[in-house]
Amino acid sequence: MLGPRHWPYRLHLRLRSLFRRREVERDLEDELAFHLAMQAEVNRQAGMSESNAQLAARRQFGGVTQQQEACRDRIFGWIESFGTDLRYAARSLKRTPAFAAFVMLTLAFGVGANVTIFSLVNAVLLESLPFPDADKIVAIPGAISVPDYEYYAQDSRVFAGVAAWVDESMTLLVAGSPERVRGARASASFFPVLGVTPLFGRSFRSEEDRPGGAPVVMLSYHAWQDRFGGDREIVGKPIRVNADNLTVIGVLPPSFWFPGEPVEVWVPRVFDNRFVSLQMIRNGAGILTDTIARLRPGVTLDQGEAALRTMNADFIRLGLHLQPIQRSGTADIRPSLLLLWGAAGCILLVTCANIASLLLARATGRRKEIAVRLALGVSRPRLARQLLTESIPIAAGGGVLGWLLARVGVTAVTTLTGHNLTGWRQIEMGNSVLAFAIGVSGLSALLFGLAPAFQSLRRDPQDGLKDSRHGDTSGTQTRLRSALVIAEIAVAAALAMSAALLAQSYARMLTLRTGAQPEGLVTASLHLPDARYGTSQARVQFYDELLRRLRDLPGVTNAGATSALQLQSKGEGSMTWPEGANVDPVKPPI
Repeated sequence: MLGPRHWPYRLHLRLRSLFRRREVERDLEDELAFHLAMQAEVNRQAGMSESNAQLAARRQFGGVTQQQEACRDRIFGWIESFGTDLRYAARSLKRTPAFAAFVMLTLAFGVGANVTIFSLVNAVLLESLPFPDADKIVAIPGAISVPDYEYYAQDSRVFAGVAAWVDESMTLLVAGSPERVRGARASASFFPVLGVTPLFGRSFRSEEDRPGGAPVVMLSYHAWQDRFGGDREIVGKPIRVNADNLTVIGVLPPSFWFPGEPVEVWVPRVFDNRFVSLQMIRNGAGILTDTIARLRPGVTLDQGEAALRTMNADFIRLGLHLQPIQRSGTADIRPSLLLLWGAAGCILLVTCANIASLLLARATGRRKEIAVRLALGVSRPRLARQLLTESIPIAAGGGVLGWLLARVGVTAVTTLTGHNLTGWRQIEMGNSVLAFAIGVSGLSALLFGLAPAFQSLRRDPQDGLKDSRHGDTSGTQTRLRSALVIAEIAVAAALAMSAALLAQSYARMLTLRTGAQPEGLVTASLHLPDARYGTSQARVQFYDELLRRLRDLPGVTNAGATSALQLQSKGEGSMTWPEGANVDPVKPPI
């Protein structure tokens, strides 16, 4: 007899009997015929004739048909009983269509909310980035100076490559119309470190990354499709970016996705900075706040971090740590998504508690039926299994409706947020999301099906057979209902208080005293092209003239300009000193 350690083999036999029933039937007939022949052979060796040996073997064996039925019950009995329970549950729900529809819709909202949030979590936090060995790509924290960057890049013991990029708002001229797009400056090693090969064309070369290098540009797949109509002859053509003519050298593949907001235009020379002179950069101004590296094969994250600590004492002093690029790039949105996922889970718990209460109330009307079945000899575990099986059609219907609601929810989220939530990465409801939806539906069936099943195990048949006008007075059922109601109220109250606190925080944020008077205040952002306003004097003249004209407009009382708008700038890498202060341009007070 198979022991507990042989459960995988038993599971294999069960699955085989479920999906290959005809083959199992043939094997059963062959095995019974073999045992019958062996018994007949024993009888022949004992001196019986052929006919008597066969007849005696059938008598000793106990009847082939009876043995077949007994074995068939052991092998297929659980399948047939499960099918019977499902058919009974379907007929039972069909007799009460309003109840079935209400319960399925209730469950659909809980499942739909969870699947919608999980689709976002899966796309942003769980799915690996579309890069080769993405777990080897790490983000180097802190503001890094160019000398430190070059020092890291030269250390081949730990890093296979080091790259940097800087976000920059750019003006792209498309069909004679200027459009503001999100761009970035990237080092020549950026795409090789990520392991990204352009869809067609090439990446940046090292000579293009130096001051005075060739004016080139790379386009994202979506910018190529949406703004240039998917022109396959775009490589080699000049386009207008920030009033400069840049030659397109490549188009990135559609699978390219980098954490953060989507970038449409990539240009080289990450060290070009209109706010910091080249001499200041060489003196160690920390201008690189976005730096990544690829660890060499066999080098762990801890080993890479230990190497950086020996190279730069700031890692120890500031307590900095290397992080996988996916975790680093989604650090801002991760808490919000996990909080939403937890809230959706609480909604599902409230939903299951509500459905369990409804099923308990429904079971009250069936108390005599259950009592009669118990009195006729049906075992309590068999009855509990049948009641638990009745939750499967509800879970299946609610899961299908929840999946449809989740598709609507994902479409709505994508429409409202655009690509600001996940970059260019699409929120796909693929196999992993489908598996999650099936798992959530199955877990829900177990949660709200346990209450009536547990009640059936504790019920006294005599109580159910008594004709009482006061209904079921079972203490077990009363305690179950009370526990479900208390749990439902507790979770709902926690969600309500969280929502109230969130609304209160938002209201306080709207009335926060920032030191400025927002009434009648209008803001606008500008990006001056370096080709025309490459010097500080040119920029100062432009803004002086702009402010003069704005102040002359009717209804305008005052106008000003800043490089860091209040409540919109994190202040990273900012240089601040009093107006009129004597500042050394070579060694500013950074």
